[in-house]
Amino acid sequence: MMNVFIDTNILFEKYFFDEKSVKRLLDYAQRGLLNLYMSEVVRLELRRQYQNELEASNGCLKKIEQNSEKMKYSIELNKIDVEQQLAIFDMFYDLLNKGHGNFSILPYKNEMLPEIVERAVSRRKPFTENKTELKDAIIWLTYAQYAEENDLKDCILLSNNTDDFCTKKDKTTLHPELQKDSKRFSVINSAFEFIRTQSPIIEKPLKEFENFVASLSIDNEYILTVIQEYFEKEVEKKLRQDIERTSLDHFLPDYIGILDGEMVPTDIEIAECRNIDYEVLDKRALVSGIVTVTCTSDYLEYHPGHEPGEDNFVWKADKFLIFDMYFNFDLLEDEKFEDFEITDIKLESVN
Repeated sequence: MMNVFIDTNILFEKYFFDEKSVKRLLDYAQRGLLNLYMSEVVRLELRRQYQNELEASNGCLKKIEQNSEKMKYSIELNKIDVEQQLAIFDMFYDLLNKGHGNFSILPYKNEMLPEIVERAVSRRKPFTENKTELKDAIIWLTYAQYAEENDLKDCILLSNNTDDFCTKKDKTTLHPELQKDSKRFSVINSAFEFIRTQSPIIEKPLKEFENFVASLSIDNEYILTVIQEYFEKEVEKKLRQDIERTSLDHFLPDYIGILDGEMVPTDIEIAECRNIDYEVLDKRALVSGIVTVTCTSDYLEYHPGHEPGEDNFVWKADKFLIFDMYFNFDLLEDEKFEDFEITDIKLESVN
């Protein structure tokens, strides 16, 4: 049985395993198809990230309230109870750890300290000359020692921290310095990549469904039509969220002045698909690829000194943006489609 050891970055913004790839990873563990391990340090780091996001959201709510006072309109906003949400987080992981034999949170050992100090001083992996990664050292030693002590086979470190854990040439191979601790591990860099490469091993495809998928012409045009017909709203939602959270100077590098405002996307178009691939699993096929999406986006600059009755924002510029969105979804019997997921978004050009 596979033994999967998860790093913090895999669950960033997915604290409750509530996105497709990590949800399926947890589902495999709960069905007894693999063992899933999490260091206590990973849990604590996720908890801190979650707390930071909650507090940032409260900061946004406070800003809205302050703006409402200035603008002379009334609004009632309920602040997030951070402690209550953290209690929910703690309960979730406590139930996972106690309620499912194939999910385990591994405590770190105090006796690791001398080894960690020695590595930090000598800059041995995962430490480097430029970085001091105490958390990574504890996480790695917790996993390596557990695998060795329990003689585990087929161990996978699920992490996209390739700089600290992997060789420079191969992001799926553990660094030689870390192999001195354990040679049992291979590395997979994302939850989606795990599902793409390992699900065919975990789930045995049914021959009848395999023949059905083979009868389809799963090419760029076919998948483009599927996305346009079934997942257009999800693509648009993800793109808007990405534009919202991206710094304005990515879109307006030549703009002279203080960038204070927002980008408002319009005319979003799903243009083309490429790099289409699929894996036949049990009664579904995991389809993946890249969809190119274009949009016009208006830069609206905020003017704090506007007159009463005037808009807070004025139009300053527009840009034509091209994005590559890395996606996957499930193809079911009778050409049904579900569980669409965007795993990465890259801004390709600004015109």
